[in-house]
Amino acid sequence: MVLAAVGGAAAALLFERLRSSPSRRARERWQHWCALLDSMPVLVGVKDRTGRYVFANRAMDEWFRARGMAIAGRRDADLLAPDIAALVRESEEKLFRGEEVLLETECNQAEWLPGSGEGRWLLSKVLLPGAPFGGSILVIAQDVSELHRAQVELARQRDFAQAVLDSSRAL
Repeated sequence: MVLAAVGGAAAALLFERLRSSPSRRARERWQHWCALLDSMPVLVGVKDRTGRYVFANRAMDEWFRARGMAIAGRRDADLLAPDIAALVRESEEKLFRGEEVLLETECNQAEWLPGSGEGRWLLSKVLLPGAPFGGSILVIAQDVSELHRAQVELARQRDFAQAVLDSSRAL
């Protein structure tokens, strides 16, 4: 009787271990990550080793849909001009090779995605090693248009003040 109880407990433990295998735990972790990323107000996407978007949070998906584009399953070559897509791919390879740990690029929306409107974006990218489909890149895009306008205005005011100071010294 005691032996059967011990055997039953061992079988239950073995069953639990099999049920919570590493691949299952990895999938569950990824689902938690997706839920977190989906709740973020900024545009967030995950690209696999080939550059294909395997995840886009709600904000990114809505942004692209509002401009008549779908992002899920697409690559940068499907969305961007060929020269820009090649530049993006080349820079992301540095993440995979370990030459960079963070990539940050400020880009002009009209140049990168013609016809999608005006704006400036800060793209931040890091390697995401724990995704279920292998090494991936986490892309976070933030609209920095207002910040850019403020910087341009501040530079204009600085240049004006410098010109006034330079002309007053000439007198």
